[in-house]
Amino acid sequence: MDCMRFPELGTLLSGGKVGTRLIERFGAAIGPIIAAGCGHLGDEQYEQRARMLLAENQLILLKAIIGLTFPNGLVSFVERLTTLVTSADEGAKPIKVRLRKSPLPSQPLSDAASHPNMQ
Repeated sequence: MDCMRFPELGTLLSGGKVGTRLIERFGAAIGPIIAAGCGHLGDEQYEQRARMLLAENQLILLKAIIGLTFPNGLVSFVERLTTLVTSADEGAKPIKVRLRKSPLPSQPLSDAASHPNMQ
């Protein structure tokens, strides 16, 4: 699923609250999530069918998809992602990079200074 289609989805997921609230607030995203989770990423026909399912069935599929996508749980994933993003500043050692100047490109030889080709 293209996250850019549903930018507010990240906000909800970062709070670790999924399920009924997800279906209520992001009903338009549920069809694509279920379709992608069933191996039909971007297939409008499958997305439409998933939207037509009862909310209870959508929740069952959503729970299974999240369980397979995030085997340690969504909260664990979000916590690790948050740690990854925030730990970049905390306790990170600066990396020193020494840059070498590249040699200047060779100047082309003039026709007078070049050796004649044998043919």
